[in-house]
Parts: sequence; C-alpha cells; structure tokens
Amino acid sequence: AAAALAAVMVRPNGFLVAVALAFAVGWRLKRVVVVCGPSLVAFGAWCLYNLQKTDDALTFFKAKDGWPEITLVDFVLRDRKIAIPHVLLALAASAAVIVVWRRLPKAWIVLTGLFLVLPFFTGMVGLGRYAGETFPPFVAAGEILRRWPPWAVLTAFTASVVGMAVCTYWVIYLDYLP
Repeated sequence: AAAALAAVMVRPNGFLVAVALAFAVGWRLKRVVVVCGPSLVAFGAWCLYNLQKTDDALTFFKAKDGWPEITLVDFVLRDRKIAIPHVLLALAASAAVIVVWRRLPKAWIVLTGLFLVLPFFTGMVGLGRYAGETFPPFVAAGEILRRWPPWAVLTAFTASVVGMAVCTYWVIYLDYLP
C-alpha cells in the first residue's frame, strides 16, 4: 500500500490522497508519519529529479499552465464547452456519494470532496479524470445499484455503454478532446 501511495504522490493531486489518509488515521502523528511518510519521500525524490533535469524542483506546476483551466466562475460566465463532460461526471460521482454517504467511511467522503469539489476553484478540466480515479463514487454506485431491480441495472448499464459510445464518437469523429 505504501508503494502505491508513493507512486500516487508524484502527482500534485497525490497530496489530496495524503490528506484523506491522515483524516482516516485520525491525524495521530505517528500513524500519519507511517501512512504518509513514504509518499513524502517519493514526492521529495520527484522534486529532486525535476531539479536535476529542469533546474526547477516544482516544474510540474508550471507545466499545468499549458492546460486550458476553467474555474467554476469561468464555466458559468464564459467558456463552457471543454469542461461540460468533466462537470457532468463530477456531478454524477458526487451525487452517488451523497446518496449513500452514511454507509461510506468519512475518509472516503473527504477524498471525494477534495478530488471533486476543490477543482471547481482550481481548474475543472481534470474533473472527469478525477471522478474516474476516485473509487468512492464507484463503491457508492454499486451500493445504489444493488437495491435496484435487475431490469433497472441493465438499463443503467446500457445507458453507460451508449454514453461511452457517444463520447468515443465525439473524440474520434468530431475531434473533441475534453
């Protein structure tokens, strides 16, 4: 688990995972060090690598400037097209977690909030990816679907397949890259 967490921490959003893990262990210093320490070491190594290769330990933050970031304000007032799929996926993922929030560990809710709410203020272009990387919405969706009759589950699955086909068409034939 520590190696997987260390691999996650080389990305800036890995910090959010560390916060959720610290929340999960109750912010007890010894446990936080044990759980989050490997990721801190990996992050430090990543910064040293960047420093050696680019003369800037935090060059990954500058690389983010190349993304067309859209905040919630931008989305509402200006450009919407590129963020629409991301916002829809984030809202669907958030809704699933909200529906079953009492059955989920609090740390999972914190993780979902950090991954899916914070980007409304820092940039929403990655929201679709974050919704897919954050496992609590999938657990929540399974919890919701397990109570549905089989025909409703099949309908939801079919709608999902159709949605993926439409998205594939957009990307391949309409050159739309969300």
